Amino acid sequence: MHVEKGPQLTENHVMVEVFKYEPYAPNGKPFKALTRMAVLKDATIEDIKKRISKSKKLNGHSSLKMRLHERQRTSGVHPLMRDDKTLQQCVKQLVDGTKLCVRLLNVEETVTKNDAVVVVRLWHPLKGGAEGVLDRGEDVVVNKYVTALALKQAVQNVFQVTMGGVSDPLYLTKSFLASANAKDLKKKMINMQNPDQGHSTSMLRWVELPTSDASGEQTLVQEGAEGTRMAASDVGGLPKPIALQATDVVMSTSIGGLRDGTILFMHQGDELNRALHQWTTPKEPEDGGKGSGTGDARLALRRNPQWKSGGVVAGEKSGRRFPRRGKEVGIKIRTQFDADPASDVVVESPAGSEEGEVNGGKGGGGEQVEGDNTVIAGGTGVQAARLLHKTKNKE
Repeated sequence: MHVEKGPQLTENHVMVEVFKYEPYAPNGKPFKALTRMAVLKDATIEDIKKRISKSKKLNGHSSLKMRLHERQRTSGVHPLMRDDKTLQQCVKQLVDGTKLCVRLLNVEETVTKNDAVVVVRLWHPLKGGAEGVLDRGEDVVVNKYVTALALKQAVQNVFQVTMGGVSDPLYLTKSFLASANAKDLKKKMINMQNPDQGHSTSMLRWVELPTSDASGEQTLVQEGAEGTRMAASDVGGLPKPIALQATDVVMSTSIGGLRDGTILFMHQGDELNRALHQWTTPKEPEDGGKGSGTGDARLALRRNPQWKSGGVVAGEKSGRRFPRRGKEVGIKIRTQFDADPASDVVVESPAGSEEGEVNGGKGGGGEQVEGDNTVIAGGTGVQAARLLHKTKNKE
């Protein structure tokens, strides 16, 4: 029998375990146990946050600066819960021992049915490998009809907590491939296309979020400012990023409507502009261009399109070719069945010589015939036939 202090539980109560969730914990352990408490199944998420905020381990952290998730069985967490929904509506299998995770924020955040929880993944094309680094993504809560300036403020609030903030200008796009990785983004960006034939729907359409100062007033970026905008000429026929105004509704842009789970890719500053220059610039040859006659072209080594595999045709019917070889030295070897009896003369080899062993000894049965400068060797006596031919020429 287990005896524990606390209120008497009813059929509408459930015992839950609450953990503190820190996805960027320095020790690599994102979950830390906080408390264990009994809550009503029909209690709203907002009420549960208020109860969790009273924990002594949180030092009075405001309930308005919290996110509540359900912990997954393996690792990570499920999508965040909305404040106006009940616990039973958010958790599919609500039983005793359900694990909830609370994430602390620095800004107030309220999630209702009128909001959309989108995932913003920051792309660093110049970091890591050849394709760059694509972050795991962060949940950003915005209204379904959010404006461009409000979207930027929501993104900045989240990344200020997780990654120390982001820098202007910010570019966003939505890919038709939701599970795209850094390699897929790079392929889409360097896919050269003829601008006269229009643009493909699979291309990434970047939009530039408006720049605002501390007072909230929008500051326009000059068109000719170096390192601030990505021109269409950088990658062939790619369209130029669309600069949004503060009052532009995001769903009316190329991003479209925002729903729960929508993945938005983002890059910042002129990082992608510099990465495109590296990806599209031809590599220098190993000899530095000297002696190749290319000069400053610095073209990468390519396969010769005029090269043909094979040399002499094996047969007119098959059309196959043998591999090319170097300059062949020697004589043509045929069997005695290929010889022309009318033009061949039998040559007798001296007794006991090396050539004689070919006819009646180790070289195999057969005669050596020389006619029309062609030596015929029977069996495997190829070397003996060559020696005989050289001796005959000296005489």
